[in-house]
Amino acid sequence: MDANVLMRDIIDQIFLVDVATRPGFARWKSGCLAVALLAGLPPSTVHGETATPCRDIRDSSQLSCVRTQQAAGTVTNVVNVRDTGAKGDGKTDDTAALQAAFDEARRRGRMVWLPPGDYNYTNELTIDGIKVSGAGPRTRLLAATPTRQRIIMTGERPAFACVQILYHDLQRDGSDHGRKGIMVQNASDFLVRNIIFNGQGFGATPEFGGGALFIYRSSDGQILNNHLTYTTADAIHITGGSRNIVVQGNLIEYSGDDGIAVVNYGDPVRNKVLIQNNVVLNNRWGRNISAVGGQDVQILHNYIMSNSADGAGIYIASEPAYKTAGPKDILVQDNVIRDTGGPGKGHGQIMLWTGNDNPVEDVTIRGNTIQSSKRKDLAIVVSNKVNNVVLEENDADGKTTLRRDASVREVGGKAIAATSERAGKTADMTAIPLAADMSRQCPANAARVFD
Repeated sequence: MDANVLMRDIIDQIFLVDVATRPGFARWKSGCLAVALLAGLPPSTVHGETATPCRDIRDSSQLSCVRTQQAAGTVTNVVNVRDTGAKGDGKTDDTAALQAAFDEARRRGRMVWLPPGDYNYTNELTIDGIKVSGAGPRTRLLAATPTRQRIIMTGERPAFACVQILYHDLQRDGSDHGRKGIMVQNASDFLVRNIIFNGQGFGATPEFGGGALFIYRSSDGQILNNHLTYTTADAIHITGGSRNIVVQGNLIEYSGDDGIAVVNYGDPVRNKVLIQNNVVLNNRWGRNISAVGGQDVQILHNYIMSNSADGAGIYIASEPAYKTAGPKDILVQDNVIRDTGGPGKGHGQIMLWTGNDNPVEDVTIRGNTIQSSKRKDLAIVVSNKVNNVVLEENDADGKTTLRRDASVREVGGKAIAATSERAGKTADMTAIPLAADMSRQCPANAARVFD
């Protein structure tokens, strides 16, 4: 087979976005996700449009348009990190060789390939406007220095896929950025896909954890099919005015704070974030999914289970301690939420709270299944004054509790048992794409293309 054709096929698998069409997106303008450009292919016409960098990528009909045609164009050359001196033997310090490969790829307009191996790095690495991919779990990056373990993604169209990263303990102090996992900063049209964030890669105790994904002042991004486990801070944290981002198909386990968070500190920002088809399990602190001051956020068809700190499964709030904006234009729809919230924090499994002068407003909670509530009055909780909150057709094993000046419009829905016939069965999970499916999206034989 021609090497260019084979390489196109591999790129198509690694950088594929496949989102089923869902209702309720008509109010957003059309946009086409330019994965063809991310993969180094020339623009092609899809769904009657020419692929261009997206300005609004939450239209599912457009998200499905990105599977590039096999016949389109040719693929740029590749920089293999072994050619710049990386050993991948788990002993050698490969920092300089890895960064040299990244820098060469940027200078020459190429992609970077990391063959299977254990690559030690002792200083921060920067991926600036290039595409970097490994072969899946057998390509491992080992962060040797806890205070310098961050990998920075920046610039236009950076992409990072198909590696496992082993982290040391992650400090919760927001000023210590060197301890973060991947930090996407001042980036546009970015992609983080099929990365395993192993927060216990160096044998940390269960009370602690490592890397997290931090999105800051960035736009038009995709966070797809990653597996994040044992983070100390939020597993996926979107802030700094970041906007127009899809968070889909991720598996998050044992997060030490929020699993997925969209946060606006200070002035409000129209984030336009879609959080869809994620699995968030066994939070050790924080909330499983949150929009704290986040605006224009959709939380759709996620599977959320267990929060040992009694934090909410889904949390929509303005908070006084962090002087956040008020959340606005939020849709929470078709999620399964189980065994979250609780009397320890007084949180419902779905929790809305106006905690400062910026009210929660224009929120629709629709078609969710809420089970295994820790108390009957903690299925849905709305606290303090909110504006235009609608609850529609939610099935719950408890009731809606209104506190202080809260008022909502509630329509339909039915009472269900704490555990029902479908709860916890395979059918619940098969409707949600499994995260980090390396066998399909990170072909093990990809290395032969670069020999």
